[in-house]
Amino acid sequence: MCSSYKNPASLIQLSLETFCKFVNDEYIKPAFPLTYPPKYVVHFRDDIYLPETIAEKLLAAFCEKEILNCITATMFDSKTSRLRHVKGLKASQLLHDDLKIFCGHNLKVFHMEKSHIPANEVLAEMNEWTNNNLQVLNLSKCSISESFRRKYRYSVNLEKFRNLRELDVSFTEFHSHNLIAVVEDLQFLESLNISDSKVDCIAPLKKCSHRLKKLGLAGLQLMPIPQVFPFRAESPTDIVLSMTNLQHLDVSFDRSSRLLALELMENPEAGYVFRVIDAADKLPNLVSLDVSGQEFLNETALVSFVGAHPHLQFLGLIHTNVCDSAIFNPTDSRYRPHLKVAGTCNLDQIIITLKMCKRATYIQHCLYSLYSMSEVTMLGPRPDILELVVEKMRLYRNNASIQLASTACLYNLTKWGLNDDNNPNIIPQKLLVEAVSLTLDAMESFPNNFQLQKNALLTLCNDRILQDTPMDRFRCARLVLDSLCSFNSESTDRLCVAISSIVASKISSEETGKIGAVEHYMQKLLFIVRRKVYNLSVDPTLGFALSTLWNLSDESPRTCRVFLALEGLILFTEMLTKYKHNESVLTKILGLLNNIAEVEELRNALMNLEIIEPIRSFLKSNSIEISYFSGGVLAHLLTGGAAQWDAEKLPPYTVLLEELEGAILSWKQPNKEMVAYRSFKPFLPLLLSYETYQAQLWALWAIQHVLEAHGQRYSEMLIAEGIRKILQELTTREDIVNVVSSRAQVILDQLQ
Repeated sequence: MCSSYKNPASLIQLSLETFCKFVNDEYIKPAFPLTYPPKYVVHFRDDIYLPETIAEKLLAAFCEKEILNCITATMFDSKTSRLRHVKGLKASQLLHDDLKIFCGHNLKVFHMEKSHIPANEVLAEMNEWTNNNLQVLNLSKCSISESFRRKYRYSVNLEKFRNLRELDVSFTEFHSHNLIAVVEDLQFLESLNISDSKVDCIAPLKKCSHRLKKLGLAGLQLMPIPQVFPFRAESPTDIVLSMTNLQHLDVSFDRSSRLLALELMENPEAGYVFRVIDAADKLPNLVSLDVSGQEFLNETALVSFVGAHPHLQFLGLIHTNVCDSAIFNPTDSRYRPHLKVAGTCNLDQIIITLKMCKRATYIQHCLYSLYSMSEVTMLGPRPDILELVVEKMRLYRNNASIQLASTACLYNLTKWGLNDDNNPNIIPQKLLVEAVSLTLDAMESFPNNFQLQKNALLTLCNDRILQDTPMDRFRCARLVLDSLCSFNSESTDRLCVAISSIVASKISSEETGKIGAVEHYMQKLLFIVRRKVYNLSVDPTLGFALSTLWNLSDESPRTCRVFLALEGLILFTEMLTKYKHNESVLTKILGLLNNIAEVEELRNALMNLEIIEPIRSFLKSNSIEISYFSGGVLAHLLTGGAAQWDAEKLPPYTVLLEELEGAILSWKQPNKEMVAYRSFKPFLPLLLSYETYQAQLWALWAIQHVLEAHGQRYSEMLIAEGIRKILQELTTREDIVNVVSSRAQVILDQLQ
């Protein structure tokens, strides 16, 4: 397992985490959506100066948390901080002036990826010290200025960086003419990555073949023999094989680029990648080689090549026909334990691939292989693999294929190691928190991808995740209900209502009101219930849907109004009869009716014989839960007094009061907790209903019940909400009946 999750965090790590959260909460979230220029920027006081180590750690943390933008970039002004190494700079949310801030430092390393601002415009801002001392420059996936391309030999103006050792221009418009200039002008260059660039001839590399130690040529569409350059006609393979000091070589490509390359070359055998493995006597210092993407490698040649390169530590064989070669089997006499192989034939290869590979198509293929393997093999808790999958989800947020494969893997990887605290491989909570957060991100980014949504729902539908893992439960509830409304599938319906039934009970009343007031959420939930009622079906989906409605309506008048407006009460009135013998279903129905009864202006909707009579009969049920919730509905309805009671259409008011009191006095506290309350606010009207002591009695019994189940939690709530003062008043007023005052005193004694 990786140390970032297993070992305790250092003081500086904790400080960075805290500071990043503070900056995000106080400055970034309030400013979204970002405007350009921003409404404000953040910077340190003039008397604060961050030394190099601290400044670079803070920058790395900002990049990792994706909170480096036009608001926070000003915190790294050269007047208040010092940077030598600028890494991980993803400039999608940075303006030109923001990037100038980093260029104002004296830099040795500069990584700027995926910038929409032309690279030349940024490099032009580098100061003289950086021009003379920059050693590492990474411009991968950066845009290129057309005006500079016409003016200079370079797509990017690189000639001023005379001491450059490492250059990465992968996935740019860097082309063969630029390569000639780089070879001529950058005399100290040892590492060059031109993967997936516009270079179509690598003949210029012949002039620096003696000094290159690292070379990336992945995905290039090379012409077999150069036609336009003044070099001796050598094949790309010959040029590469002449580099005697080369230690790291990447000549991989994915299937899509391969097909295009074959169309250009019109000869499948002309590709230089095929012959690298064949040259066992070449590249003697090779430490790593990636030939992923080749389907027709010769296994005999591979065995010879590996045997002839004792320094080889990494071999990339993804999407090849030889990653299952016998020499990679520990039982084979030729097996080399120190050689790490990236492939998809076994779990070790998959782990290496996830650690080493950055090409999206390979990662996707690897994740699918991991999923297939985890489907047939019980991997058990593997937080080390889970961490790798989470990392890929974080790095490839916008790649639907990777997110789809990752969410499938997450489900299988989080089925184990969540609940066994004695297991040394238990998944750390911090890792689980990030996995859940990225799962929600994927749901939000790809709402119409059915399989991805299903994968995410399967992962989320886990007790430890839903009950104990810190997450944005309001966001979770919203995304899950969005998914519920987007698809008509029994399987996802069941998952959605199962998840929402739990998270809806763990969000605030304000949040349940926001969600419950969304009509299409309510329509879909009621549709599911109606379908089950029509078929007289009783299954988990019905139970979860009813629980969701119950929890969303708890202390939420807005939800109750939408429920009534969409004729939910008509449906529930019918269910009172159809499910009168099903305790589980009936409890949830009565729970929701309690929530409606708590809202004074909505009580009139319940004042009809079709509702009152069944509830009156349920009051006499042998089930304490059915009797309790029936009593709650009546207690709220009866607090309005006899004057508001329709004596002609409803049972006698006084009779119902007597029946309610009799039922309450017959109840014994159950061994299990029947109900949980967000607050005691709905109890206030009942406790203050001095003319209807039966309602007071019901509220007191309920308070005593939850106190016995969770004394500390509810004791604090009673005191904070002022209920204790009301209880004290109930024990001292002369007009309070004995049964009420004595029960209030019992509760006060429990509080003490």
